[in-house]
Amino acid sequence: DCHGLPIELKITHELGDKAQSLSALDFKKACRAYSQKWIDIQRSEMKKLGFLADFDNYYATMKPSYEADIVRT
Repeated sequence: DCHGLPIELKITHELGDKAQSLSALDFKKACRAYSQKWIDIQRSEMKKLGFLADFDNYYATMKPSYEADIVRT
C-alpha cells in the first residue's frame, strides 16, 4: 500500500512529537480525516471545472465497503 504512506508521513510531520503518543486508532483517524479533507477539496474543484461524475458515490479505498471487499477476496 504505497498511497497511504505519504499521508502517514504528512500526519507524522504535522503532529511532530505528538504523533508518537497517539494510539494506532487515533493515528488512523487523523490520517483518514486528512485524506477526506483533500477528497472534499478535489471534489469541489472538479465540480467548479465542470466535471461530470457521480460525486456522491466516489471511489475511495478507505471506504468500509471497499475494505470489506478486500477482506472477502
